[in-house]
Amino acid sequence: SVEQGYSHRLQRVRPWEMREASWGNASVRVASPKVVARSGDAVEVVVERVGSAEDRGNDWLAAYTPAGTNVSEKAPARIVNMSEIEGYASTGRATVSLSLTNMRSTYDFVLFTEAWWCDSAYGCGDWWYFGGSSAPRLAIARSEPISFANPDEPRAVRVLPAWRLVWTSRGDDPEGYFCVVDGEERRATTRIASPTEACGPPANGVGFNVVPAATHRVDVACEPGDVVEYRCGSAAALTPAASFECGPSPGRATRLAVFGDLGRGERPGDDSTTWKEYGSPAAATARLLASSDAEIDLVYHVGDISYAVGYSSVWDDYLDMMAPAHRRFKYALNLGNHEHDFPTFPADRVSSYYTGSDSGGECGVPTDAHYPAPWRSLDAPWYSLELGLAHVVAMCTECNFTTGSPQWRWLEADLAAVDRDETPWIVFGGHRPGYVDSDYSSPAHNGAGDVENMRLWIAHVEPLLLRYEVDIAFWGHNHAVQRLCACADGKCVARSAAGVFLDPPAPVHYLAGTGGASFTENAVGADFAESVFYKWGYGLLTLHNATHLEFVFLDNGANHPDSPPNTVLDRFSIVKTRHARTRTHRNYLLAFFLAGLLLAVILSLVALRLRPRHARPTDSPSLPVSPKDDDDDPAATYEMPIALHPDDPSSRASAHTRYQSLV
Repeated sequence: SVEQGYSHRLQRVRPWEMREASWGNASVRVASPKVVARSGDAVEVVVERVGSAEDRGNDWLAAYTPAGTNVSEKAPARIVNMSEIEGYASTGRATVSLSLTNMRSTYDFVLFTEAWWCDSAYGCGDWWYFGGSSAPRLAIARSEPISFANPDEPRAVRVLPAWRLVWTSRGDDPEGYFCVVDGEERRATTRIASPTEACGPPANGVGFNVVPAATHRVDVACEPGDVVEYRCGSAAALTPAASFECGPSPGRATRLAVFGDLGRGERPGDDSTTWKEYGSPAAATARLLASSDAEIDLVYHVGDISYAVGYSSVWDDYLDMMAPAHRRFKYALNLGNHEHDFPTFPADRVSSYYTGSDSGGECGVPTDAHYPAPWRSLDAPWYSLELGLAHVVAMCTECNFTTGSPQWRWLEADLAAVDRDETPWIVFGGHRPGYVDSDYSSPAHNGAGDVENMRLWIAHVEPLLLRYEVDIAFWGHNHAVQRLCACADGKCVARSAAGVFLDPPAPVHYLAGTGGASFTENAVGADFAESVFYKWGYGLLTLHNATHLEFVFLDNGANHPDSPPNTVLDRFSIVKTRHARTRTHRNYLLAFFLAGLLLAVILSLVALRLRPRHARPTDSPSLPVSPKDDDDDPAATYEMPIALHPDDPSSRASAHTRYQSLV
């Protein structure tokens, strides 16, 4: 069988160990269809092999695109462990169902076996004499090729910040590509990423295993509340009609879905085992998002996107998995270590800060091609955006963020310029957590451990968040869910009470690293951790108004039968009774204060000069002491709007009761 990899089994195929063999007692054929109508449609493949059940227990099926790919040079696009297909080992015959992604070319299917018994009669006798490290994997049967009806099918339209419409196709239509936006045709710019742009293997070698994807882009200028209708593609084919809202209309609540570390899962009924480790959880999260009845203004993915790690077919499969959610919601992301990190970068690129091989040589290129975010460049992959009540800041934790670095200077300038009257909430995000309950410490790869990264972030970036009163920070990377305190200088400075953070003096931190990846169970009970658990799902952040924020973490349905989708696993609120101000506002206040002080001094001097020199003081009549002003007692006059449902009078009453217990 194919060994289990870190994130997918393509990583363990090792094409250089593959051999074609002369074998007449096995066959692979496509039962139906021979022409696939659209991306995601199922194909049935019949596999037959003569031999013992023991021999067949080592067989596996691979899907290659384009058909006829040399199995010794490129990795397949999909894998099925035949031992997991019912009846195959015992009978030697099985029908496999695969949902195929349109990767712009033909497919065929190859049956392999782990040839521990192999000798020269089967074309692999030299293996044992020329450095083979294990039994070779023999290709013993190959199917006829099949094709897609339209290799240039426009796929997976996504709406990215700024705002821009992006989709994928083959990109060889001589008449070009466009979107029809509100009835007007707008020409697209097209990019086709090359393996020569990647930093190393497998991204520039065995992993670049498909006809390259063309990514088309149309920028759209619009105002909050505007609804944009669109169709995208070419003269040959357009996507179905769809629409998006440019942003929340003034006065409406702002809502973000937040998660990290997703990966790719299989479609229901698909027999592929490519994604056995990161399978159903990722697919369940994508399905839950796509079916949500919430009015989500932005899906914010805080890094570790597809876990392609150098295998280009994975990005195509990820786009298909996310397509239903992309049709409904705008999408923003951070680069994670599995998109960006690599030991060596080209001379004209800025290297990642951490030097592991986590991206499989991608160094951000496929991410930038498939999801062109509004960053200045791939060497400065950080940005911010205004979204209703929120100023959203996306930092790059895989880039240098130390004091004085280009990213640090940008963060300082961006946070200083926030107008808190327009966007009263600052939502901050990155991949590696600024705070995390973890014992993972490693000086390797320039200090890539959780502990080392946290110390570095606290020393260099946290002072900016404290100075400019950032409200909440979201993280991924560690595959756990952690609700943390309002933190400063590595310590908890304010805890929630009855699920409410009241005027926290520092940002509240939240780790949402369980979109689909397998769990990282290394928490040690840090003092600043309020809640730690291991469940797949995503968070829903709602900014109700300028003073009330609510967050819930939702089960994606892949955890346990007794915990159905949308079960609330965690919840809290942040309530602000004071108005956060920008640096500019504080400068104005200081100027007004100094001007008032100077005026008071001048008036005092004038009064002294006008005072009669020989007047004798007289006793003043006693004045009644006025009752205590209710303004000195917020509990006496202020009904705290911290209910999880602000429009529910009973909830508001119970929230007020909780608030009185705090003061």
